[in-house]
Amino acid sequence: MKPTSRLIPPAAAKRLVAICTCEDFLERARPFFSPVDGWKSTTDADLWNAIISQVCVVGSSSRWEQLADSGDLSLVSIEALSPMTAAQRGTAIHGVLRKHGVRYVTDDPSTCKKTQALVANFEFFQHCGGAAAYLGRLAAMPDDAARVKRVRKDLEYIGHKGARDFLIGLDLGRSLIAFDVRVLNVLEAAGVNAPVDVQSNHESYEQLQKAILENVCAPAKITGAQFDRIIYRNYAGLCAAMGIHQDG
Repeated sequence: MKPTSRLIPPAAAKRLVAICTCEDFLERARPFFSPVDGWKSTTDADLWNAIISQVCVVGSSSRWEQLADSGDLSLVSIEALSPMTAAQRGTAIHGVLRKHGVRYVTDDPSTCKKTQALVANFEFFQHCGGAAAYLGRLAAMPDDAARVKRVRKDLEYIGHKGARDFLIGLDLGRSLIAFDVRVLNVLEAAGVNAPVDVQSNHESYEQLQKAILENVCAPAKITGAQFDRIIYRNYAGLCAAMGIHQDG
């Protein structure tokens, strides 16, 4: 295991702490910090939409944002999908994803991995006991790492990053960081030596997350989840300040 000082040299840590304690950045990010114990007020519809979101945003979040703003989520709501067969659900889900150009959605709903993942995830949702029961079970687990593992096992097409983002949004993962391209671009520009396989390798992911928690979040007096939102919600400004090509 790499020492944290090799992953995050002191100069990089200092730069990231400065970002995370900048009042302008904090002011922009605070409205997006997860409410304390937000999972307790999450409805069934909220949970299902969060699951749809995490599958849709793989590859690009812009089309999910378009879909979420369109009103078309009603076509794949719990009420709309419940009376359907699995095949009918696939057709309905696929049609909505294709309409909004969600990335990696192929022509055939029966072979489209995102479509089939959401069909499977809806079946899981139907049998999980609802938001209160399922999220209560997650909350009762011993730590954030266990919750990530559980979500990845329960839900298809949701990986290292997606499981963490899902849990952060519910305030069930305060020590977690979702390493999407935006966060990784900022880390690289700051001088962090992120493992090349961080998004696909569990050990590499955990190493980098631990290093940021120890070397950035602790001195900045923020959680990993708050670090995640500060970077994400200030990405355009950070790109301009750090000379990052804005590809995320």
